[in-house]
Amino acid sequence: MPTDPFSEDAIDLIARAARLIPDGARRQRVVRMLCENDSRLEQLVMERLQQGTVSGTPWAGDSAAGPASAGATKAALTWWRGGAKELAGATFGDYRLLEQIGEGGMGVVFMAQSQRDNAELVAIKVMRPGPFTDATLARFRAEADVLSRLEHPGIARFFSAGVTDNGVPYYTMELVQGQPLNRFLKSRRSTVRQRLELCIQICKALQHAHQRGVIHRDLKPSNILVGLEGDRPQPKIIDFGIAKILGDVSADGACVTGFHQVLGTPAYMSPEQADSSWGDIDTRTDVYALGAILYEMLSGLAPIPRAVIAAASPSQYPELICHYNVLAPSQRWRELGDENLRQAICRQRGTTPRLLSRQLCGELDWIVLRALEKEKDRRYQSMEEFSADLQRFLDGRPVLARPPSAWYLLNKYIRRQRAVATLLVALLLVMVFGVASTAYFGRRAIVAGDLARHRARAAQAARIDAERARMRARDEALTASRLLYDANMKLASDALHQGDIGNVINLLRRHDAGDQTQDFRDFAWHYLYRRVDVQPDWLLEEQGEVDAVAFDPRGQYMAAICDNRLVRFYRWSDRVVVGAWEVPERANALVFSPDGAMMLVGTPSGKVLVWDFNAQVRPELESQVAGRLQGELMPMPSPVVETSVDDDEVNSLVFSRDGTHLYAGTDQRRVRRWSIDNDWTKPWEMELEFPEVGRSIKQVALAPDEKLLAAASSDGTLRVWDTRTGSEVFRWTSPETARVTVVDFSSDGRLLAAGDIRGTVVAAQVGTWEYAEWGSLDGIESLAFVRDSSGKFLTGDRGGAVRCWLAEPSASGKMGLQPEEGVLWLAANGRIQSVALQEDNDLVVVGSRDGKIGGWDLRPRLPYREFPAGTSMAVNSEGRIAIGGDRIRCFELEHGEELSCLGDAGSNFLQLSMAARGPYLAAFDGAELHVFDIGTGRPVARWQESNGLWKFQISPDGYWVALADRKEREKVRLVNWQEGVQVEFDAQQCAALAFSPDMQFLAIGELDDAIVVNLQTLHRVARLVGHDSTLTDLAFSPISGVVASVSDDRRLKLWNRATGQEQFSTQAHAAAVGRVVYSDDGKLLVTSGADRRVRLWSTASNQPILELKMPDAIENVYFSSRVQQLLVHLRNGAVRAYLSQ
Repeated sequence: MPTDPFSEDAIDLIARAARLIPDGARRQRVVRMLCENDSRLEQLVMERLQQGTVSGTPWAGDSAAGPASAGATKAALTWWRGGAKELAGATFGDYRLLEQIGEGGMGVVFMAQSQRDNAELVAIKVMRPGPFTDATLARFRAEADVLSRLEHPGIARFFSAGVTDNGVPYYTMELVQGQPLNRFLKSRRSTVRQRLELCIQICKALQHAHQRGVIHRDLKPSNILVGLEGDRPQPKIIDFGIAKILGDVSADGACVTGFHQVLGTPAYMSPEQADSSWGDIDTRTDVYALGAILYEMLSGLAPIPRAVIAAASPSQYPELICHYNVLAPSQRWRELGDENLRQAICRQRGTTPRLLSRQLCGELDWIVLRALEKEKDRRYQSMEEFSADLQRFLDGRPVLARPPSAWYLLNKYIRRQRAVATLLVALLLVMVFGVASTAYFGRRAIVAGDLARHRARAAQAARIDAERARMRARDEALTASRLLYDANMKLASDALHQGDIGNVINLLRRHDAGDQTQDFRDFAWHYLYRRVDVQPDWLLEEQGEVDAVAFDPRGQYMAAICDNRLVRFYRWSDRVVVGAWEVPERANALVFSPDGAMMLVGTPSGKVLVWDFNAQVRPELESQVAGRLQGELMPMPSPVVETSVDDDEVNSLVFSRDGTHLYAGTDQRRVRRWSIDNDWTKPWEMELEFPEVGRSIKQVALAPDEKLLAAASSDGTLRVWDTRTGSEVFRWTSPETARVTVVDFSSDGRLLAAGDIRGTVVAAQVGTWEYAEWGSLDGIESLAFVRDSSGKFLTGDRGGAVRCWLAEPSASGKMGLQPEEGVLWLAANGRIQSVALQEDNDLVVVGSRDGKIGGWDLRPRLPYREFPAGTSMAVNSEGRIAIGGDRIRCFELEHGEELSCLGDAGSNFLQLSMAARGPYLAAFDGAELHVFDIGTGRPVARWQESNGLWKFQISPDGYWVALADRKEREKVRLVNWQEGVQVEFDAQQCAALAFSPDMQFLAIGELDDAIVVNLQTLHRVARLVGHDSTLTDLAFSPISGVVASVSDDRRLKLWNRATGQEQFSTQAHAAAVGRVVYSDDGKLLVTSGADRRVRLWSTASNQPILELKMPDAIENVYFSSRVQQLLVHLRNGAVRAYLSQ
């Protein structure tokens, strides 16, 4: 079956234009005209229309961002009170209005600046102030629809359309930096050639509009702005306010401009535009208007003298425009009698009167008069033809335009003298028949040419659609990247709570600024990075795995055993290697005798090697230091004692405090105690062998008083024996019978701690043997108590993390165990095989499997700064915090500097509320409400509140206070303390109040629901219904029309402020949610709950990205975007500022 030669794009383009014509007969005529009488193409288009598969791009207003229906908007009163000037500084969508730059019959144009990161300048056109009718709204919508179709350098570019919260439609477009056409030509003194070149550019822009089915209908010099791109003038066509889309009918069925309605400017209006009897308006209407503009550009005079138009009434315009005889530009120029005006016009063109007359005469007259033909069929049929003829003139080639032909003059004569012309018509019929065949084939050629142009236009439209698809794909990729970032921040937050520091770091590194085209890093990223980026005070690198680290009791040297059979000695004062000795076999254990005289090493062969540290090792080390031979491998002296303590590996050695006994744990499932005489060379006496366990002994620990011995065993048990009798006094079994790897006693002997290979940490109270367990993330490889009575101990795990734990029995004797806040870091990329503490406990030394030895300060690195405690807290967006108590103390957040102290001493300020942008603070002391000026420190208002206050909120500017009484729970009052005005609203049991940042709305909680009140009209605009329990807090987004609410039902909900429609709902906390607040920039949402959790939510994805656990119930929270701090007020009075830097 043969394939039709017409592309889908050509068929769809014609069908889209015809689809919008409701009348069937008229639609058929339009299709026939667009198909150039090609019956096959006409048939395909009509089939497409009948099938209803015509594509189309909906105008942005059909979405939530577009203009409201006229029926809904006609009821609106004047939407600003003082005119356009009062709108400067107002916010429309993402833009802030700067100044008015234009005004038309239907709208007002402002310069505006984007509030996003690029701070782009745009133009925003909004409806004129006053009631909106169906016609004006439809026309305004049509203008935005028109601009959205057009993308050309010569047409002001359309960006977006939307509706304000008050129902006012607007759209944004390119801000054109230029002058109106006439003013530009005068200021530049453009020559005739330059003016023609500029007209060609205008033609091309209009040709683009016509190809997209748009007719401007109001072309005039003031609607063409000309600027400079480099040294080249660039015209921009603006104001498509009465533009027409071919066959377009608005969505509600009403035409944008009614039949017989005259729209346009008389001086540039075509006959068919002035009088519908002259035919329908099409693209040739714009050809006429541009011809009138060119007439004026060349001659400085209007085609129809302005005085003639001024003398006529509007009802006479159609007759005047349709029948006025327009003279050629050169003729008008020659007949101009005002010599001063002639000279002025010539100066503006850089020429003389005679030369200008010669330039206009002839071809330019023909071109202008053809564009201004009364009958549109005699004009240029497109802007393409118009611009081509102008280019031919500039290139010195023959132009298509000619003076009226003899045929045309004869036709006019025939109409006047019909009887005389009858004979002439008969004679001409013979001539017409002769040329009929030529005309037929010529017509076919024209149709073929038009079809080729249609295909070219369709290809251009396809390219534009492809570019739009690319832009959509880019936006979707950006959205996906943001969602990935939010998900990774939530995973990193969870990993931090689980102690999985390695995973936290990996997740954060995925979003390093250097690896991303878009940097999403916010408070959550920087806070988490600050928590895990703990650098060592010093770091040493060994050649092999570090198995054990020990300090010489005098504190002069540190020894480290590596898997390459080397024992390295470091001078502790500067951590310089002063000796490296090779031992006969790999050492499993390293220990110094309590007096520092001896150094013992346990080996896999079951032997214990003993060196006289004072006599053999120390002198060699000191000689190495003196000889500056630090770090060189030295021959190891022979041990003074080499004793076999078992038949298998010696895994652990521990001395009694007095040095008289040595305990050895081995792979032979037993622990033996050896009696050591002062003379080490004498044979050791094994005094006691403790009962066998199920598998090998991994580590042993001795109580300070030597009455108890603890052993960690691979059989999954921790056992404690009485060293005097050898009897077992306590046994703990790992939850999964996992290998117990480490054990230690506290220095005061009160506590015992151990860890297993599955990550379980256990702490027990010696004597009562009450114990507590905590499930860690990774297997525990090392453990050591801090040598004081604090109950703190450190663990190193298989993932390389070091964590501090706090074990402490309660008053009831029940054992308590929890990680210490601020002491958790990633110390290595492998197992932490040894943790040792310096004698003064200020430094912890870690040896790891990746061959590193590092030292870290043991002091907690808290992620927050504490302000003085108080009974209440309030924060504003300018970086100030107020804390209430007997007085109110004000601080700046960035450095914590105290600024002022408000109120009388002895007061008790129970509640505070600070104005977001103003200097005012409202405070309630239980009997009176005070308003203070923070800048001066003085009170500005004060009044009695005898019923008490359940809730109050000060407005962003500080002049209004919304109050909910504690006793009178039926009303909410709105008080202007400056003017003494009070307004009441009905609201039962209000527990939540919130002002919108723009002061346009007030949200009031009412039992389980909320109402939104317009503060300009004092009318309710929406009711938020959906919570199952009492509403506890409300917040307005500062960047969108969204209201957030939380409730005792544990849910967070987001609502459309204008309609009250629920947009999002989720369980925010495991218990009742008490507070919700937006960050100043609207990018984050913060909630707090009775589960003692604070959660940060991304407003881009509505997902939590960070969770903080608090030690007490939470009273208030606030996030300051200005200083990137999260403020939390706890019930115990503590005020914490969580930091990101």
